[in-house]
Amino acid sequence: MLGTTQFQALGTAQTAAFTASQVAGLSAEHIGVMSSEQLRSLTLSNITALRASQMGSFSDTLFGTLRTEQLAEAHARSESLLLKILQSLGYKVTFLPDNLQYHERYTPMLQALGIATPKGALAKTIDEAVAAAAKIGFPVVMKIVSPDILHKTEAGGVRLGVKDAKGAEEAFNGIMKSAKAYNKKAKLEGILIEEMVTDAEQVIVGFKQDRLFGPAITMGMGGIYVELFRDAALRVAPFDGDEALAMIQETKAYKLLTGFRGAKLRDVAALVKVITAVARLAMDFRNEIAEFDVNPVMVLPKGKGVRAVDAAVVLK
Repeated sequence: MLGTTQFQALGTAQTAAFTASQVAGLSAEHIGVMSSEQLRSLTLSNITALRASQMGSFSDTLFGTLRTEQLAEAHARSESLLLKILQSLGYKVTFLPDNLQYHERYTPMLQALGIATPKGALAKTIDEAVAAAAKIGFPVVMKIVSPDILHKTEAGGVRLGVKDAKGAEEAFNGIMKSAKAYNKKAKLEGILIEEMVTDAEQVIVGFKQDRLFGPAITMGMGGIYVELFRDAALRVAPFDGDEALAMIQETKAYKLLTGFRGAKLRDVAALVKVITAVARLAMDFRNEIAEFDVNPVMVLPKGKGVRAVDAAVVLK
C-alpha cells in the first residue's frame, strides 16, 4: 500500500485505474488526503465498494464533490443487492427508506439475522421526538438525519443521554439549529431517537471473503479498541456454537465478558448466537457480500442479550 504522501501525488488517471478491492482497502489516512479530483475520478463500481467507515473519513465538502451519477448508481446498485439479500433472509421488504443514513440502512439485515439493534424512531417535530423518547425509554440518543450531513458530531447533530421530555425538546431545537448553521442548504429529514445502550462491553464481529479459504469470520474487542489492541480470533465458516464460544475464549475480551476483577458477567450465550448468525450470512451470501462488520456489538449483562449499534457492508 502506498504511503499517504505517495497516494496524494497520484494523478486522476492513476486513481481511475484502481480496482474495487484496492479502493475498499484504502485506510482512513488515505481517504483523509484524497483530493476532490481523485474522488471524482473513481469509477461507479469503486464508489460502491467504499465502506461506511471509509465514507466517514470524508469531509462534507469532499463528499459533496461526488458526481450525481456516481451517487445515484452506487445507491441503486447497493439498494438492489441489499433488498435481494434481505428478501432471501425472509425479511418482508420491497424498498428501503430514503431517509436513513448509510449505516442505518443495514438495521433490517441485522434484524433479519436475529441480531437485536437499539430501539429507534424518526421524529420530524418536537412532539414526535418527545413521544418517541418516552416510548423508547429515557435516556435516549438523538441524532440528525440528513443526506447532506455526513459528520453528525461535527455538525452538532448528536445529543447523548437525553434524560427527560424537557431535555428532548431542548435537544431537538438545539440539533436543528446546529445542523442549519452547519449547512444552510442541507435537507433535514428529522431526528433519529434511539435507545441509549449502557452497561455493556463492546466487541466486533465480522467476516471477509478470502480468496483461498472462503468466508473468514473474526471476533474481538470492539469500539475504539479494535485498532488499539488488535485482539481478534479467526475461523473459517461453517462452524457451530461450540466453535464460536472457543473463538470468544481465545480473545482478551473473554475476561471482560466473564467477570474480570468482580465485573458483571456478560451475555456470552447471546454473543455466540451473533457469531454463528454472521457465519451463516457469510456462507449463504458469499457471492453477494465481500465484507461485513458489526461494530460495536454491545454485550449486556447475562440474560439481557446484545445490541448491534453499527454495521458496515461491502457488497460485491
